[in-house]
Amino acid sequence: MGGALAEPADGAVLIFQVDDPAIVRRFAEGDPYVRNGVVTTWRVRPWTVVIGGEAPATA
Repeated sequence: MGGALAEPADGAVLIFQVDDPAIVRRFAEGDPYVRNGVVTTWRVRPWTVVIGGEAPATA
């Protein structure tokens, strides 16, 4: 899931569901916008889902 921030349109947020943040770093490092200098800064941060996550498994 991802999209641009608005008002002002000065960034974007991408949401990944992975166990290893290195996967996301590799994605960012390989992104054409990053590789060609269009995106000059980015960061990987954990995000805590408060509402709207997957339902827990039932026994």
